[in-house]
Amino acid sequence: MRRLLMLTTGCLIFLCQAGGSIAGLPDEYPALFDITDVASDDELNIRAAPNSRADIIGSLPPDRTDVEVLRLSKDRKWARVGLPEQSGWVAVRYLAPQPVQPDNMIPVRLRCNGTEPFWSLHIPRHDQAEFERMPDPTQGFSIVWQSAPAGRTDREMAAILSTMQVRAKCS
Repeated sequence: MRRLLMLTTGCLIFLCQAGGSIAGLPDEYPALFDITDVASDDELNIRAAPNSRADIIGSLPPDRTDVEVLRLSKDRKWARVGLPEQSGWVAVRYLAPQPVQPDNMIPVRLRCNGTEPFWSLHIPRHDQAEFERMPDPTQGFSIVWQSAPAGRTDREMAAILSTMQVRAKCS
């Protein structure tokens, strides 16, 4: 009986300390999340440190999607999120992970911007891209093929740096 109790306790400790897939969280970061379980008249506080007593340095609206989580705290109760010029922490219990996409796909909702000249690239779906260079109008493209370079293991950068063939949409 004592042996069974020790074995059960050991399994529970292992499961509690195991990777994100057991807890329903992604195994790799950064990852995208949506805010959940925050009242419509409230907001999710962003704190300076991973605890509820830390200073509030910002907030996120209750319907916010595409929140990029950079990493989790050691106890996996807090998520580090990026802010302009800094980062902060939000409680994981108010975040719902978005589905993980395949390694050879460009991240959906990817948005890149540049200057001199001013330009932007937005990929709202796996098969669609929009490119704008000021003062020209936005151009739409269909993504017809994408792949990751052989030997790459970092899923986002592999897809971003891969060769992508696009075909302009005819209007």
